[in-house]
Amino acid sequence: MRPHGRVRLVACKGMIIMPLKTFLNLPENRKKEILNACFEEFAQNDYESASLSRIISNLSLAKGSFYRYFENKLDLYHFLCQFANSLVAANFVHYLDGSGKDFFQDWISFFLSLSEIENDYPLAIRFRFKAALEQSSEVSAQQNMEKPLQRMKFMRDVLQKYQENNLIRKDIDLDFFSLMMTSFNFTLSEYICIKYKIATSSPLYSVGIELLKQDAEQLLDIVRRGWLP
Repeated sequence: MRPHGRVRLVACKGMIIMPLKTFLNLPENRKKEILNACFEEFAQNDYESASLSRIISNLSLAKGSFYRYFENKLDLYHFLCQFANSLVAANFVHYLDGSGKDFFQDWISFFLSLSEIENDYPLAIRFRFKAALEQSSEVSAQQNMEKPLQRMKFMRDVLQKYQENNLIRKDIDLDFFSLMMTSFNFTLSEYICIKYKIATSSPLYSVGIELLKQDAEQLLDIVRRGWLP
């Protein structure tokens, strides 16, 4: 079960983009409704094609009301990035806390927990993967956009606990291993989408938990034992 309670935003380079106070004062269910409408729009469209007008229409809001929540499209986009990243980060530090006896089993538990995030925010994970590939110059020019090295640093700090507990070899370069496991997570998710023909309008992990576990164990076994006979 994934961690409960409010998600703490993880800053990039010490910067956190926050919505306007009017949004923060909304009831939790209304905030979730607004965020889910935004995740849906940006998960299915690149940044340039995504439309605030469609979001506003889907929420049956007056246009002026939305700009009392977020200053502009870019401000909204970066908040969505930080919020989605924080959902995943909370699960990562919860399941990979270094207290387990098997790093790979802890990783599988973390991976399976991502489907629980989709219970509350169906397209948040799909949005996160799309955002990682966003090519818009307006987005990439911002310093607070998450970069691979920043993700690697966060993961490295967590994985170091496993190395200290002799659950990961001491001679492994944790920076490289962190980057490899990040890439593995993206690859496994892409494989699942292709294998089960998951529509882009559906949650990324919308197949049964047993199928997800089976695929995760199969691919992690390759990482654990290699591919030579």
